Amino acid sequence: MCPKDASRNTACFRGGTIICTVGMPFLAVCTNHINCQDKTMQYMKLFIFLKCIVVAQIVSAEMNHPYPERPLTAEKIAQEVYFNLHGMHQKNAAIRKTGGEVALIINRLPGRGVNINTLEAFLKNDFDDGVTESKQLAIFKSGKMKGTGILMTNYIESDRYPSISIWLPSMRKVRRIVAPNQADKWMGTNMTYGDVYLRKPEHESHELLETTIFADCLDSIHLSEDEKTKRTKKLPQGSCAPKGKEVYRLKSTTKFKDWWYDYRLTDIDINTFSPYRSIYYKDDKSVKIIEADWKSLDKSDPRLTVPTYVYSKSIKNGQESMLIIPFSTIELNTDLPERFWSEKTLRKIKR
Repeated sequence: MCPKDASRNTACFRGGTIICTVGMPFLAVCTNHINCQDKTMQYMKLFIFLKCIVVAQIVSAEMNHPYPERPLTAEKIAQEVYFNLHGMHQKNAAIRKTGGEVALIINRLPGRGVNINTLEAFLKNDFDDGVTESKQLAIFKSGKMKGTGILMTNYIESDRYPSISIWLPSMRKVRRIVAPNQADKWMGTNMTYGDVYLRKPEHESHELLETTIFADCLDSIHLSEDEKTKRTKKLPQGSCAPKGKEVYRLKSTTKFKDWWYDYRLTDIDINTFSPYRSIYYKDDKSVKIIEADWKSLDKSDPRLTVPTYVYSKSIKNGQESMLIIPFSTIELNTDLPERFWSEKTLRKIKR
C-alpha cells in the first residue's frame, strides 16, 4: 500500500503490480489492481530518473527567478536547491551525442555485473498556452533500452499529474502511463523517484545546521578492467573541485511515516545552490550517499551550473549508480519545431 502521508496523486509499484489511488487513472497500459508488463514499467521509471538528472539539472535560474537576498531561511535554501535541480524556468535545453561523446547511465550491483545505457534528452519550458509547464523527451541510443523514446508533459496546475507517453520498439506502439510513487527504486538501482524528481521541499521539514567548509573530495564508480567497455574506459575518478567551498549544511526530515529514511544531511554551495552531497539516515545510521560534481556555465547568475556526473551508493549492499554528462553534449536554448514535442516524434524512432 502507499504510505498514508504520500500525496493524493500517488501510485505504488510492487513486484510489477500497480495500485492506483484516487485521481490517477492509468491510460492504455494499466488499470487498477492489475499486473503490467515489467518492461513497460522499467521504461517509464527510467525516464523519471532521466528527466530530472539528465536534462533538468542543466537548466538555469534566469527566467522570473531573481537571485535571493541573504540571510536565507532553511526553507528558502531548500526551494533554491529544488529550483536548480528541476530547472523549470529555462527556455529549453538538450543533451545530444557529439562526436564520440554521449551521456551515460551506469548501474552496478556487486555480483550482478554492470549495466550501461546511452541516451539523448530534450527539455522545453517556453509554453504560453496557460496549461503546459514543460515537456521532456528522452531517446535511448544503446543498451537494453535502445530505440525506446519517452515523452513527459508537466502541467501548470499543481494538482494535475504529469502525463507520460512511451514508445516501445519491440511492440511498435505508444503507451500512456503516469509517474511512480516517490519511494520506488528506479529499475532496481539505489535511486528513488523522490531523490530525482517527485520529492518537493514541502515533503520535508528543513533546518539549517551550519555554514561550513566542504572538506572532502567526491567519490565515483570504480570499474575493474574486466568490467570496462569502450565507453567506460575514461570515467571520472572522483572530483576535488568542491573541496574548500563554503556550503550550507541542511537537515531535511521527511514528513512521511515509516519511510525508508528519517532525515538527510545535504551540503549545498552557498552561491550556486548546487548540492554536492546528500547523506540519508535511518535510525541515525547512514543508508545512502548521493554526490554530484558541478561545472559553471560562466553566466552572470552563479546558479547556472551543470553536473559533470552524479554518483550514488547504498551503504548496506554496495550498489552503485552513476550518470555522466559530457559538457560537449549540452545545448541551451535550442530551436526545435513545435511538432517535435509530440507522439509523432516517438513513432519515428528507429531501433
